Amino acid sequence: MKKGVIILLLIFISSSCDRLLTPKKTSEDFFKEELKSITWDDVDTYPLFSNCNESDTKSQQKACFETTLLKHIRKHIQKEEFISNVTISDTLLIHLEITGNSKVEIIEIEGDSLTFNSFPKLHNQLKESIKTLEKVAPALKRGVPVITRFTVPLLIQTESN
Repeated sequence: MKKGVIILLLIFISSSCDRLLTPKKTSEDFFKEELKSITWDDVDTYPLFSNCNESDTKSQQKACFETTLLKHIRKHIQKEEFISNVTISDTLLIHLEITGNSKVEIIEIEGDSLTFNSFPKLHNQLKESIKTLEKVAPALKRGVPVITRFTVPLLIQTESN
């Protein structure tokens, strides 16, 4: 009987030790948990041009980025003389992507077909304006450059002759 109690006690002690140890997390498990905790829809800093301040709030950074971009596009397309026989009032939506290595690309330009038919060079002018854009620092998420997408509205208005 004494031997049975001792054996039972040894089995109980040896099996309960496993419960006292904390399970080790592998680096893969830790990485998966971290990925779940990151909000991927939001960046820590927006893409920045040289005239934008990194210490500004995110909304100020976004406003600076968009303002600088639109000024550059307007300045570039105003070099070309666009003449129309009809009155046009259209808002173009320029869908852009800024890569982690600072490359700015136009994904799509949405607008009324009348605008593009009236100004056949407009699409190419917009693409050219992006090519001549100064280097932009990419958006950051936890200190790592990430891809961001923006949709920038550009108002096109003309008066008929």
